[in-house]
Amino acid sequence: MNREFWTALGRAVLNLDSPEPTLPFPLEMQQILGSPPVLPGRFISLKGEGLPDRRGRHIYQVTWNLLREEGFSRPFRYSSSDGVEVLMPFRRNQVVVSPQGFQSRIPEELRALALVGKNAFLRSAGFHMVVSSAVYTPGAWNLMEKGHCSLCTCDKLTELLTALDFSS
Repeated sequence: MNREFWTALGRAVLNLDSPEPTLPFPLEMQQILGSPPVLPGRFISLKGEGLPDRRGRHIYQVTWNLLREEGFSRPFRYSSSDGVEVLMPFRRNQVVVSPQGFQSRIPEELRALALVGKNAFLRSAGFHMVVSSAVYTPGAWNLMEKGHCSLCTCDKLTELLTALDFSS
């Protein structure tokens, strides 16, 4: 249900039609979908080399190895006042990072829409979400850029975080 909610929220934020959920959403989720957060402001998108095919499965560990040096902790659970929760793997102050492999298990469009939904939700609560991607996938990146997600390939993560620090 959570995955379906974040995807539906991403569609709502981008003003796209949304199919009916397989199960009805709880009231607090319905309220957020009825009045979705506005598109967040400024975002940064940096495309680099990414990881070779087989290493893409290890994006979580690669991202953590980079973030540990930057003072990030893990994991972070945010609960809104209306009871909707989101779990993010890494956090430092108001910046949260979500590593994504974009493997074939979940279609990239659905994953990108869910990230747009999480991004809007977290940005409305004062957090800045960053997507650390194992690879550049044009379809997913286009959707996330439309949703004002800050995103980068993992080889550009430190550069993106530095840019965010200087823009604060």
